[in-house]
Amino acid sequence: MRRGVLYRLVRALLTAWLAVHSLLHPGLAAGKLRVGLVDATSDEGVGRALIEELRSIIEKSGLYEILPRGPARSALEEVLDPAQVPEAIARTRAQALLEQAREAYAGFEYDLALDRLRQAEAILRTAEPSVESVGLLADVNQAMGLIYAGRGDKRRAVESFRLVNRLTPDRAALDPGTYRPQVVTLYANAVKQNADTAAASAGSARISTEPSPATIWINGQVVGTSPLDIPTLEGGDHYITATLEGHSARTERIRIDPSRALDLPLLLPRVSPVERAQSIRRRLMGSKVPPEELARVADALANLASADILVLLDQDANGTPRAIVYDASEGKLGPWLMAKSGTALVPSLPQAAKQAPVAVPEAGKVARDLKLDLQPNRPHSVPARPWYRTGWGRAALIGGGLLIGAGIVALTADRDRRFVLGWCFDDACP
Repeated sequence: MRRGVLYRLVRALLTAWLAVHSLLHPGLAAGKLRVGLVDATSDEGVGRALIEELRSIIEKSGLYEILPRGPARSALEEVLDPAQVPEAIARTRAQALLEQAREAYAGFEYDLALDRLRQAEAILRTAEPSVESVGLLADVNQAMGLIYAGRGDKRRAVESFRLVNRLTPDRAALDPGTYRPQVVTLYANAVKQNADTAAASAGSARISTEPSPATIWINGQVVGTSPLDIPTLEGGDHYITATLEGHSARTERIRIDPSRALDLPLLLPRVSPVERAQSIRRRLMGSKVPPEELARVADALANLASADILVLLDQDANGTPRAIVYDASEGKLGPWLMAKSGTALVPSLPQAAKQAPVAVPEAGKVARDLKLDLQPNRPHSVPARPWYRTGWGRAALIGGGLLIGAGIVALTADRDRRFVLGWCFDDACP
């Protein structure tokens, strides 16, 4: 054998032992429980102060591990800029393109104006169908109708105006003082067609999504969840949108033909974990999440951040800070605990939560309510060590690993013993 054969053989045995050891006893490689802090307070200053104080106490206790700096921690803790919301970004870009289209229309550059409007429509089709986004989409189609009317294309002008009326039914008519009489008449005809032909020219559609179920919207209004069969849908153009938490919204502009049924499959791409965590935080900050749904929201955040324990901070109706602790390992959500400004909130280890209450001096009222153990040196009963942490247990694991490694070597060796685990043991090997 060559000189390096012994080294390679030992390496193979160690590799086999480590693989078996890690598979059978993953707990040995586990570190401290990781804690994630979620700032869902409406007051930026209050939330930031609580987060900093809480992080400081957790790090000093030596019992837990705070999420390391990075995208996950920033998504849970950092201040959310309203201007950086994907939907807000889409609306800002679409509004800018709409203004450019209006300038081009004023200069009789109809092709350029239509190009800008189509770009704006494509951007808005990626946004959630909020009232603002739907209203802006109606503005885009109204501008398209004006351009088609200016070109003398009455059919397309009426189609665009019908879509405007479907998106925003309150736009029953155009202001004669702002628009030319011809345009006002075309818009009135579009509204009349929507009312007169709703039943006469109806078609059907089936909408499916991947994944499913997803919320289905038609022209900015929720109509059900996928898969969805719509037996009666008035003919003409419509916007069909599918939304699902953790996935990007998908909107398609479709045309209903009474002579045939429409089959519309929609694929909803997943958003990044950071974007999803930020979206959940905005939801927590913008509205009151029902208690039965809060555990699911907390579990989603814990999974996204790879946290064992999650501390959610927000404020009640009176602006008083409060906190709730979620134990991801057991899927349990604790009660809301009120916290005065400056009070540190520290979650307990899952094991510590089952012990008898202990006094925690100088840790704050909420810390005492949580039965926290911030004194590692306090006398307490020590559970027996698991067998694999005893001397004989470790020796048994090492011996077993070596035996398994030797067995693998024996089974994978060629008859002439020149190749073992893909390594050559002969200088004549190619």
